[in-house]
Amino acid sequence: MLTIGFLSCGEDDAATDNDCEIACINGGQAIEGCICACPEGFSGNNCENEEFICELECQNGGTVSNECDCECPLGFSGENCENCTPSVFVNESFQNQWISTLNVNLVNDVYIELPDNYIMTGFGNNGINTLMLKGRELFNDGTLGEELEFRDGTNPTGPLEISYIVPDGHVITGIGIASGINGAIDRLVVNYNEIKIDDACDLKLGPELLYDNGQSTGVELWLKVSDYDVSTETTFFGGFGLEGFAYREVEAEFRELFNSF
Repeated sequence: MLTIGFLSCGEDDAATDNDCEIACINGGQAIEGCICACPEGFSGNNCENEEFICELECQNGGTVSNECDCECPLGFSGENCENCTPSVFVNESFQNQWISTLNVNLVNDVYIELPDNYIMTGFGNNGINTLMLKGRELFNDGTLGEELEFRDGTNPTGPLEISYIVPDGHVITGIGIASGINGAIDRLVVNYNEIKIDDACDLKLGPELLYDNGQSTGVELWLKVSDYDVSTETTFFGGFGLEGFAYREVEAEFRELFNSF
C-alpha cells in the first residue's frame, strides 16, 4: 500500500518526472506530479516519516485503541483480552427459610449472618453455646480471600466440638445436624459446591459434594438450597441459625451469586 507525499515545485518548473528533482527515501517512488508514493508505514513529502503500525490482535470481542492497547469487554482482561476474569457479585439476603422437627417456632438463640460479598466456607458448633462460621470474601474475579471466623453465642471464644471447613473455591449449599446426648451436636453434615468458570467465562457451581463426620446414626435437621426450590446453580447459604437447647428450629439465609455481564 502506497501513500502519497506532495512536494511543491518552483514556478518555472513544469512538475514532470523529467524536470522535477525529488528524493524519495525509505522505498518511496517518484511519480508524475512531483510527488513521492510512500510504502506502508512511511509518510511525508520524501517518505521521511515513519508511521506506527499497531499489529495487536484483540480476542473475545476486544477492540484496539488509538494507543495500540486492547480495550477488553467486561469479563476479560490481558494484553489481548485472552484472560477470563468474570465480574461477579453476591446479592443481599433474598430469602429466609425455616425448618422445625417438632413444629415449633421459637426465637433463635444464635444466628450469624455473613457480610455482603462473603460466602460460607465452614461451620462449627460448641455444644449449645457457640455457633461459628468460617468464610472467605468473594472477589470480582471469582477468587476467594483469606479465611475468617464469624462467631456468636454465650461462649464465643470456647473450643468447638465440631467444625467443618470446605476447600478453597467451594461454597456451602446445605447443612445437616443431629442432636446427641444432652442436646450436644455430635454429627454435622455439609453439602457444598465448587465455584467454577466455564468455557464461556460464566460463573457456575460444580457438582454437589458432601462432608459427613458420621458420629451418629441420623441427621435430624437438614437444610439444602434445593429443598426450597431455589436454584442450586448459583445459590448458597449466607447465614445460619439454631433455636434453643433442643435445636428444633433452624433458619437459613440464602444468597445468590451473579455474573454481572
